[in-house]
Amino acid sequence: MAGSSFNGDCDNNFYDCDFYKLTMPQQSRLSADFRFSCDLGTNEIYIFATYDNAGNRLTRSDIRGSDCDGANLRSVQIAAPAGNVYFLIQSRGGTITRGQEYKLTVTRTDIPTPDVEVKRLSGSDRQGTAVEISKATFAPGVPVTYIATGAKFPDALAAAPAAATQRGPLLLVDRDSMSPSVKQELARLQPQRIVVVGSALSVGDALYAELARYAGSIERIGGVDRYDTAEKIVRSAFPSGASTAWIATGEKFPDALGASAAAGAVDAPVLLVNGGATSADPRTKGLLTDLGAGSVTIAGSALSVSAGIESSLPVPATRIGGSDRYDTSEQLNRAAFPSASTVYFATGENFPDALAGATAAGFTSSPLFAVRPDCVPPKVLQDVTALGADTVILLGSTGTLSDRVARLVSC
Repeated sequence: MAGSSFNGDCDNNFYDCDFYKLTMPQQSRLSADFRFSCDLGTNEIYIFATYDNAGNRLTRSDIRGSDCDGANLRSVQIAAPAGNVYFLIQSRGGTITRGQEYKLTVTRTDIPTPDVEVKRLSGSDRQGTAVEISKATFAPGVPVTYIATGAKFPDALAAAPAAATQRGPLLLVDRDSMSPSVKQELARLQPQRIVVVGSALSVGDALYAELARYAGSIERIGGVDRYDTAEKIVRSAFPSGASTAWIATGEKFPDALGASAAAGAVDAPVLLVNGGATSADPRTKGLLTDLGAGSVTIAGSALSVSAGIESSLPVPATRIGGSDRYDTSEQLNRAAFPSASTVYFATGENFPDALAGATAAGFTSSPLFAVRPDCVPPKVLQDVTALGADTVILLGSTGTLSDRVARLVSC
C-alpha cells in the first residue's frame, strides 16, 4: 500500500491508526458499522475509511467524537471487488483516551457475476453509435426508419417504441446534416419509408430533402411542442389502437427510455406528459380513449409523474417507480420481462446512446437497464441472472460505460 492515500498521517506517531484487512472471495456488498463510546473523547475527529487492494479509497466518513453511543451512527455500504479490502480507523485532533474500545461490524453479501458474454456497440459519436446499434439489429429492407435529432431527447422518446413496433431502427442526425456513417446505414437499410421526427427546428428542411433520396416515401411528424409531437407519433404508429399504454414524464429522459424498451416489446405506445401537472391534460385523456387502452403503466415515482395525473386518468393505472432512475429502471424491467436472452445496458447519466438502444431493445423484446458509468447496480446483476440472459450489450464507448461496467463490477 506504500505511496497510496491509505498511509496518510499514519506514517508518524501523532495520530492513532488501526488497520484491518478482509479478503473477498468474489465481488461483494459490504455493510460496515463503526460504533464507539464517549470515553474515546468528544473532541476527537475520527476517520473511518475503506480501500481496495490498489490503495484506491472506496469510502470515507469523518465522524465527530460527540457522535458517540450511536448518535448519528455512521454505517457505510461498500461495493467491494474480489481480493483484499482494507479498513482504516484514524483519530485526528483533540486529546484521545487510549486503550478504550470501539466496535466495527462488517457483514458481507456476495454478488455473483452473471455468466454472460459482454458485447459493446459504439461509434465515434452519438450518430455513429446509433448506426452500430442499427447494423447489429436490423437487416436490409426494413419497412421504416425513424430519424430524430441527437441534440435533445424529447422528440425521440416517443419515437423509440413506435419504431420498434413498426420494425425499424431509430437513427440520429444533426439539425442540418448527417454523418457519413448515417448515409451509409440508410443505403444499407433500404427503408421503404422514412419518418422524420420533429419540426424543421429539429431536423431542417434541406436535410429532410436529402433524406428523401434514401426511401420510397418520407414524412415529417412534428408538433408545436414535445407533447404534441409525441401524440402525433403515437397516432401515426398505432392506427388500430393499443390494449395498453405507458406514461412517462417528458421533462426528463431516464424513466421514458426504460419505458420505451418495455413498451416496444409488447407493441405499446409511450405517452409523454408534463409530470409536474396536477392532473392529466385533455390531450392525454383523449389519446387513451382513442387508442382503446384498457390500462396504463406509469413509469416513475410521484416525483416524476404526479399523483394527480395518476388519479385523473380515464383507465386503471399501475405505477412502477423507484428511489432513483436506476432503481426505477430495474423495477420497470423486472415487471415487464419474465425472461430474456439479451439485455442492454445504457448510461443513466445521458440520453443519446439509449435513444437508439431503446428501439433495438423493444424490437428484440429485451430489457434496457440504466446503469452508472463505472459500475452496475447489484439488483441489475441479480436480474441478469434471473432473466436467464446469456448476452449483455453495452451501448456506447468506454467514455460512456467504463471497462468496469464491461467487467460487470457491482456498485
